[in-house]
Amino acid sequence: MKRRAVMAMLMLSLAACGGESEVAGLRHRSLGVSESMTAQEVRRLLGEPGLRSIRPNREAWQYCESAISSHTYLLVMLEGGRVDSMTLRTSAPSSIFCGHAYPVVEWGPAPPTHYILEQRVR
Repeated sequence: MKRRAVMAMLMLSLAACGGESEVAGLRHRSLGVSESMTAQEVRRLLGEPGLRSIRPNREAWQYCESAISSHTYLLVMLEGGRVDSMTLRTSAPSSIFCGHAYPVVEWGPAPPTHYILEQRVR
């Protein structure tokens, strides 16, 4: 019994030493996002978005993390201050930093004619 406990501790320690890549980190944190979460809950879980697009009653928050061979992008769509949908995608890197190549937000049919775009450099 004691040996099993020691082995379990060793396995957990080795898993922790391997570390979590940044991309796995974003993927892992995105699992905590659920439909109808508030904007404040999303911000607490994921931090400030790297790119934020705003339309009346709708927002698109984009996050990205870079790895050697890929960039991972997370798009969180908010409507009325709550999560409406979420998209996670991975692509080959077009530059060293993923923040320079956020995907275009698809607002759906008949989007409002004006919007505000905010981009933050990390």
